[in-house]
Amino acid sequence: MRLLPFTSGDLFLPWALRAAQDAASDNHAEPLGDMLRLSTIAPGPKNKLQMPAIFSFFGLPTPHSFSETALELLEDIRMQVFGEMLALTGEEYRLDWSRTDGAFALWYRDRDARLDATRELTFVRANTVLNIKNTKISNSTVHGFGLFATQDIGTGKLLSVLDGQVFQCDDYEKLRQKLSYGLGRLRNHVFMEWNALPGDRLLARPLRTDYSYINHSLTPNLQVTASQDLHCQLELVTTRDIQHGEELFLDYNAEQLPRGYFDGAFSQYLR
Repeated sequence: MRLLPFTSGDLFLPWALRAAQDAASDNHAEPLGDMLRLSTIAPGPKNKLQMPAIFSFFGLPTPHSFSETALELLEDIRMQVFGEMLALTGEEYRLDWSRTDGAFALWYRDRDARLDATRELTFVRANTVLNIKNTKISNSTVHGFGLFATQDIGTGKLLSVLDGQVFQCDDYEKLRQKLSYGLGRLRNHVFMEWNALPGDRLLARPLRTDYSYINHSLTPNLQVTASQDLHCQLELVTTRDIQHGEELFLDYNAEQLPRGYFDGAFSQYLR
């Protein structure tokens, strides 16, 4: 990689440090994976017309044609900014295209473990295994996100068969704690979904499915029952007619929940 005649510190510091702090505490900051948008370098839409504005921002002459050479120069700019900002701050700053408006922008990889990717509806819809037919994940008026019917569903309908791996509760918790540290913002998207089984056991699924977005209610329209055909599988069945657009609910208390489940702050709304 060639060294280009600009200094990232002169262009972006110290305001980038403040902008990163503001973005990390702003619930409306645009995410890109686990990065947060700080500043627009060149507006969208993403096409070759942006190139002159990008090169001008970094004090570089605009190539005469939008060739492979121009794209290589753009990649050199991106790599130099990343390397210099990492050396100056110890944090990751990157240049990338916005998936929302196509702008070329500076992004910051937030290291605050409290920032949770599962709070983003776009992320949830794109990265959740869908195994309950005629439903979709959307914002709930009850608790975070919920699962909603996309058409009328009659009483006694089998919506899904729930399977997984069987763990003792204590073994599952030890494994979850051991592996969750390195998952960052994704820690609540894996090791999150299970059903209680007799004998202080769990039927756990490693990847999150739409089942985990069914909220709790004391007047549910769904129930989980043991499969009559297969060992260690459960069936999700409707208990009454459900209208198109209606949210789906389970009574969490109907399961044989593990010891200590009601001790956490998360579970207080079940009481």
